[in-house]
Amino acid sequence: MQATIKTRPAFRTLRQAAVLDYTLVLDSLEDMSSAARVKGEIPRSCVGGWLILSDAVWLISSITPGRGDTDLGLQGPGEAFSRPRLYTAYSGTVGGFLARELEAYRDESDAVYALPYLVVHDYDNTPFAAPELDDNGLYILADYLRLIHANLGVEVSFRPEGSGLAATIRRRNPSSLTLLEGDGHVSLQADTYARTAVAKVTTVQPVDTGEVDENEEKIFETQMQDWYLATDGSVSDTAPPSRAQGEWVTTVVSEKNDAQEAASALFAKNGESHKLQIWSDARYQVRDSFRLRLKSGEVINGEISAVTKVRGDRRWLYQAGSLPVTLTDKVRRASGSYGSYSGGSGGSSGGGQIYAVGDVFITTRPGDPAQLLGYGAWDRIKGRFLFAADNEIPAGSRGGAKTHTLSTGELPEIGMVDEDSLYATSGSGSGTITVASKVNYIKTKTVGGGQAFSIMPPYLSLYVWVRKE
Repeated sequence: MQATIKTRPAFRTLRQAAVLDYTLVLDSLEDMSSAARVKGEIPRSCVGGWLILSDAVWLISSITPGRGDTDLGLQGPGEAFSRPRLYTAYSGTVGGFLARELEAYRDESDAVYALPYLVVHDYDNTPFAAPELDDNGLYILADYLRLIHANLGVEVSFRPEGSGLAATIRRRNPSSLTLLEGDGHVSLQADTYARTAVAKVTTVQPVDTGEVDENEEKIFETQMQDWYLATDGSVSDTAPPSRAQGEWVTTVVSEKNDAQEAASALFAKNGESHKLQIWSDARYQVRDSFRLRLKSGEVINGEISAVTKVRGDRRWLYQAGSLPVTLTDKVRRASGSYGSYSGGSGGSSGGGQIYAVGDVFITTRPGDPAQLLGYGAWDRIKGRFLFAADNEIPAGSRGGAKTHTLSTGELPEIGMVDEDSLYATSGSGSGTITVASKVNYIKTKTVGGGQAFSIMPPYLSLYVWVRKE
């Protein structure tokens, strides 16, 4: 078997080499590495170039010379598109967006980084789902390729085509498989389960009693509080009906910190993984779901997450499961709220849509959330603060003003001279005082202009939208 090494800038063949050994990830939902050993010495300048083997393409990530041979570290071709890019608004299909972004690499003005030989074929019509952006509005195309592959089933495959490299975009519907260990076609390579979990936390925290000792030092008392994790990921100070399983730990919390936040931080570190590896002589695809019955009688349900080919074995090695994830992420994924990939607009919060009808979306980035998130219809809220609803002002109410003019009834009470109490008197001694006459020279004047004044508190101006459908 021969491998061909091509340059990245021009897709020009540098050399061909006989393949001595390989373990190649043919497809994966994760960034998994492959490896190949070829005969002869490969120059280090080939790092970053392409390796073509059996009409499949990999990116050369490392080169390790040996005695008469060279070990090549390989990555999937999608990792060639890992440069952070500025997202610009788009509406249409996932395939159309991918075609636009891939062709931007082809048409790059800097010849050192351009891929002029890239040809894009788009056969996808999946409704657009926007990529996840960082705080600067940037995203990484390689990450987006993995996420839409895992969540929407949109695949981008790379193959040599003539003198260039073809990227084909299409959506594939997964199959459902029934597998039986030991039937002559399926064998179990590994079944590994690991779990690190805390289900109860006792916080120990010093609390200021408000008293001081003889040295005028504050007196603290130790307060202990139990916190419980529920199977839905919520944290409470009373045991919930559906308690999560795990260890009971104790942690010391400083006076200034919040005890519940400290407990929640410990719960968030919980993690678990279940990785299954299966050999089969049948060719399946990533995202195919399966029901595997083991020799012991146990039944395992899963989804293929990677396909690997090993030299010298006619079978394929399939992996189900992934690297450890936090239980919080697991809950988010199970509830369909992981990321912003929905596959369509409308409806409620299912299918990966974080915001349901009636939810409020807040951002400093301009643009309709339908373009930023990829789903829903939104109304923009202008010139209003957000208020936590109570019984007097229910959710959805609108009111308030930026300025106010005081009415007479709203003026503060102040002391003033009463005109009727000012009289000149006559008489002397301890006898009756006789009123002589009313003073008639009391004068009054007005103060102030009656203008409205601002009641606007310090603010941060944001774009606020409410989802309507």
